[in-house]
Parts: sequence; structure tokens; C-alpha cells
Amino acid sequence: MSNSSHPISPSDTHDKQEITVGDYVVNAKIGQGSFATVYKAQHKTTQRIVAIKSVSRSKLTKKLQENLESEISILKAIRHDHIVGLIECQQFLYKCI
Repeated sequence: MSNSSHPISPSDTHDKQEITVGDYVVNAKIGQGSFATVYKAQHKTTQRIVAIKSVSRSKLTKKLQENLESEISILKAIRHDHIVGLIECQQFLYKCI
């Protein structure tokens, strides 16, 4: 991977080599904000399409890090048809659909 501030960098998705994150194959970058980039990915076995949110924690203030942890806690606890569901979290990457 390149020396980007995100675990998955935009240039990685242009390489011919398959980029994987756990059991997911990254297909394309679908969005970017000040602190995070979102990628479209597919589970290797189930073929389920997900969004992977890659957050650059080094760019976050202490308050924004606390807000991120709060968002993760809420998403772990909530299940609703109209709210994005959290599948799993990894210390270096957050995946949600």
C-alpha cells in the first residue's frame, strides 16, 4: 500500500493487484471527506456488497476521536431499516453497510 494517511489509499484501487481488507475485496472509492474515505467492497465468500469507511485517526482532534468512538458504539447497538448497519470494526479500519 502507498504512504497515504488512510489504510487504503485511492491509488491502491487503481492497481491491477487485488486489494483486500479482511474477507473483503475493495472494488472502488465511492466518497471522501476531511477525515475519512469510503470504498465499495465485496465479501469474498458471500459476495455481499458493503461500504468500508477508512478513517484517518491521525487527523482527528481528541474531541473528534471521542465522537468517532461514540458513533461506533451507537451503530453497534442500533438496528433499523433506515440507518446504516455496522458489520464489524477493526482498529485500523471501519466497515459498515
